[in-house]
Amino acid sequence: GGQYSFAGLAAGDYTVSIAVESDAYVFDSMSEDVALGDDESRIVNFEGAHARTASVSGMVFLDEAAKNDMYDEGEHPLAHAGIPVALVGPGVNEQRLGATDATGAFSFEGLQAGPYQLVVLINATVAAALAANDVAYGGPGEGYSVALGVGEAAAQNVPFDITHTTVSFTVSLRHGDETGDALSGATVTLEGAAGATVGSGETGEDGSVTLKVRRDRTEGNMVKAGVAVEGYDVADGMTDVSWDPQMFATAAGNANDIVNLNVDATVSGATVTTDYGGGDALAGWAIGVMHGEDAVEGAPEMLGDDGMAALETTVEKGDLPATFTFALAEDQDDELDGGEAYEGSSVEYTHTGLSLAGTMDAGTIEVAYSTQTLKVYVHQERDQVMGYTGNVLGGDVRDGNGDAKMVDLTVRYIDDSGRSRSFTKALWDAAKMTKYSAGVHTFSGLPADKNVVVQAAKAADASIKLLDPDELAAYTGMDANGITGGAFGAMGGFSSMVELCPLQATAPQDHDECASFAYVTTHTVEGLIWKKGVMRKGDDFEEMDPTFVAGQTVSITPVEGENLAGEMASHTTTEKAVKGAGETSAGNEVLDETHQFRFEGTASGVYTVGVPDGWRARTNADAADLMAIKGADGMVGNALDPLLGDVRLDVTPATATLYGRVKGTDGFGVADVTVTANGVSATTDAGGRYIIEGIPTASHKRSGESRAMPDRIKVDASVSGNNPASSIEDYAGDNTVTRHDIDLTAVTMTASVSGTVRASGTNAPVAGVEVMIDGEPPANAATSGANKGKLVTGADGTYTAEFEAQDLGATVEVSVKKAGMSFVPGVIQAPAHAGSAATGFDFTGFVHASITGRVRAPGGGPLSGVEVKATATTADAAEYADTTGMNGGFAISVPYGSYTITASKGNYTFNIPAAHATTAVAPGQNVNIGTIEGMTAGALNVRAARVRNEDADDGGFDESQSWGTTISVMYTADPENMPDGFAAPTYTVQTNTGAQGAWTGATATAVTDEAGENVPGSFTIPTPAAADGGDGEFMVRVVTAADETTVSTPPAPYADTSATATVAAIDPSASGVTATRGATDADPPVDTLGVSWSAVTNTNSTFRVVIQVSASGVGNANVWFVASGATALGSDVREWRLELPAAGTPVSWTSVDGTAVNVTRADLEKALTVAVESLQGTFDADDNPWTRSTTVSVAAKPDDG
Repeated sequence: GGQYSFAGLAAGDYTVSIAVESDAYVFDSMSEDVALGDDESRIVNFEGAHARTASVSGMVFLDEAAKNDMYDEGEHPLAHAGIPVALVGPGVNEQRLGATDATGAFSFEGLQAGPYQLVVLINATVAAALAANDVAYGGPGEGYSVALGVGEAAAQNVPFDITHTTVSFTVSLRHGDETGDALSGATVTLEGAAGATVGSGETGEDGSVTLKVRRDRTEGNMVKAGVAVEGYDVADGMTDVSWDPQMFATAAGNANDIVNLNVDATVSGATVTTDYGGGDALAGWAIGVMHGEDAVEGAPEMLGDDGMAALETTVEKGDLPATFTFALAEDQDDELDGGEAYEGSSVEYTHTGLSLAGTMDAGTIEVAYSTQTLKVYVHQERDQVMGYTGNVLGGDVRDGNGDAKMVDLTVRYIDDSGRSRSFTKALWDAAKMTKYSAGVHTFSGLPADKNVVVQAAKAADASIKLLDPDELAAYTGMDANGITGGAFGAMGGFSSMVELCPLQATAPQDHDECASFAYVTTHTVEGLIWKKGVMRKGDDFEEMDPTFVAGQTVSITPVEGENLAGEMASHTTTEKAVKGAGETSAGNEVLDETHQFRFEGTASGVYTVGVPDGWRARTNADAADLMAIKGADGMVGNALDPLLGDVRLDVTPATATLYGRVKGTDGFGVADVTVTANGVSATTDAGGRYIIEGIPTASHKRSGESRAMPDRIKVDASVSGNNPASSIEDYAGDNTVTRHDIDLTAVTMTASVSGTVRASGTNAPVAGVEVMIDGEPPANAATSGANKGKLVTGADGTYTAEFEAQDLGATVEVSVKKAGMSFVPGVIQAPAHAGSAATGFDFTGFVHASITGRVRAPGGGPLSGVEVKATATTADAAEYADTTGMNGGFAISVPYGSYTITASKGNYTFNIPAAHATTAVAPGQNVNIGTIEGMTAGALNVRAARVRNEDADDGGFDESQSWGTTISVMYTADPENMPDGFAAPTYTVQTNTGAQGAWTGATATAVTDEAGENVPGSFTIPTPAAADGGDGEFMVRVVTAADETTVSTPPAPYADTSATATVAAIDPSASGVTATRGATDADPPVDTLGVSWSAVTNTNSTFRVVIQVSASGVGNANVWFVASGATALGSDVREWRLELPAAGTPVSWTSVDGTAVNVTRADLEKALTVAVESLQGTFDADDNPWTRSTTVSVAAKPDDG
């Protein structure tokens, strides 16, 4: 029993040890020390345990090679994780649980020796999982017995069986050894043992079907497959399908023939394709279809509108493969081939039977033209916009017929060496194959493979100019040459017709008309250049008509965008005539180039006409010859718009000439007098004579007239020491010579003063300083321009002022001024006697300083409209001021010095910053004095709002959801800010509801606090009556008034009106609308629909509940009804409930547009949409309609079943 004892031991120290021969046990300690006393007994136990060094391992495998429940060579592990296994033992109640890993292996380690039972735990869940993978447990239900010795490693493999084989079967078209397309929609049937059907399915798009076969219903690891499919010929017989027993799947395909005997092929016809085009459908072209030597019965005889034809027939299996040939008929209608020669290909289609049923593309019959027609178009450009626009009024026109034909065309070709060649008659008969009509040239039968070009040339005696291009290629440069329809050369052969349309107008709109070459007509522009003149002769003058002026240039310049071919031409008059032929700009005809010009061959179009400054051009279309143009009066302006025929121009001055003599008081001519006529000046000679040329017309006003009149000349004659002699004369007309003598007898004598204005410090000249004599502009003030009526210093700061002379010893005051500056001295006295010319009257300028700052309104923010004034502290107390704008700022420009600052605006007082109450500034300095504080006794910050009622806490309607009868008004005001001279102010609250725009005083009641004290600036006023607009938006203001302590004449009491506050209109709109189904407490209960909402109202507010119902009475149309009835709900209603009518008892409801409709219980049990509409006051469809809340949805009543 494992016990031991030692007796008769003497007292002492002992070591007790054990020795175990078997390795089946292990001990924590094999010895123990013991101290033993006299007559003492001691117990020493040694605890041991069984040795756990044994193990059991194994794997699950597919027992399919020999089916003997043993793991044989070549059999495969079942790589499946999670298959549960258990090891029971060595005790009856001892059990260890495990599971397979991903490789199918399992193991139990640390086992003691003894008997064990290895069990595979197959419950329903595990069995289902294994079945999903086509396997099942193949061992004994009780498991396997394993006897373990100490340290022994036992192995036990567990068999599993494959339950199903997955067969992937592909059906393809097949003819002998040839395989074709995979066949979808075929039915595959698998037969197993005794011919029983073990699987069936239909092939998918890839021609395959996957079937799972139970192995226990098959023999010899194989099945037989049969195929059936409609529309195909299927040979008899079945296909053997076998598999490796250790594999889960196998694949196979049909071994018997399956062919398609139905021919369905299409052929297309198109022109040959090149880089320039082609591929055009041969619509309507005749074709033939052959099978070998025989025509195919029922085959198409013509290509359709899309150039396609379809062949549908059947063949015998023995005829496979069957070949069909498609070809064009030998002759086609001229409307199809344009009467041109062509070559057509044929197409073969072979039907193998190995393609799926459906239309097959047999290919394309291609046509290549060997000859082609070329059409070229010629037109006259009339609108000067490149591109033919003949289909619009006033547009271009095609070239004419007969004598009206302006352009000849020649067709040539470019050979392989790049040289231009004429067509020989054998190659192309131009005379026979060319047609012409109204600008359209048609060249038929041109060899398609030639590099064809067309050249344009001006017809004999034609007065035209060809526009670019004058040569077009029909074989290259598709865009540049406008090749349309087809082409020639290597890029040709794909169309019977070729057109060249480089000039077809497509912008700004497409005129859809071909154009190839264009021309414009040419004309002659000629004319005269002359003027009427005057010359000094002897002691007087002699007028000349005509006179010629050398160096005068006339030109015509084409206007871009309005002239396609024009060139600039010009002529400049010479000193003397050119006498030799060929020496003129015109060529052979001799012109007198002192005054004649001619521009021949001028292309039509718009030209600007250039003439010398101050000259004009006129025309005379009826002039018989060049000299007959003189005196023409036809208006030309500055353009020939457009030039459409020969033009003769008469170029003369557009100004007048004035001449005459200036006589003094002695009757003799006065020299060196400046005579000015409308701004053009001349100086008299020693005899007082003058000639002024180039005088323009102008408008002037004579004394006594109310306004200036046109076609006048203002003549001024000025000489030192005299005021100008002025007169207003009539303008005699362009290119006129008029005599005008001037008498200086009555002219006033003058004096002058001059000087310089310079800047202080820099001594730099100051320009733009206005000079005045005795406070008025001097006599020589400017008469026009920016400084009209003023005399100002020039860039050098100098001036000379002229004024009417006075008696000897008299003086005038000279002063100057300029914005932003002051000057020293302020005034200078200058001599004023006749002829005096005082000099050295100089001034020094000082740049103004600026005083800036801002004004703040009471309560903050800028205050506009405040006059801020700076008053000089000097004796003259000069004042300078500025008024604040919207931003409250000011800037006062002042001369240097010291100033007192004040501010003023009605009903306000102001505090000036103490440090700047008196401010000193230096020249050019800017001093910012900071912020001036504005104060007022008037009401500020006015606010007004409606006041809600207090809830009565009576359990009923919450009165806080309604408006009371008063308005809260609050404002701030400080009577201490009342300006001096006024009594204490009064404050009146006023309202304006918009009725006639009138303000009405309201009785204001002070608001008191809990202690009964008035709250400053807080009042209530009665709400205006609803009839007066009290329910709507209205305005509130506060008016401040105070009497003068000493009444002025007339009285000027203090009066101030505050800014307005706005009280919002009452808006009773419902919010927070909810709608729910329910039932009453009655027995039986009655179904209800409850609606609730929130709103703030007064006694003039009303509500109604509206419901959108799919009403059966109107064909289940959705209709909005006033569900709450004809009487509106009161202002204190926030809840409403509808009891649904009994089944079969409809109720009459009124729609929102007033229509009565029967509504049933079933209608109200459907899904509904609910809203609450509100109204303030009396309904008016236009001005005061019902206002609908946000809608809410109510689900249909659930079916009680």
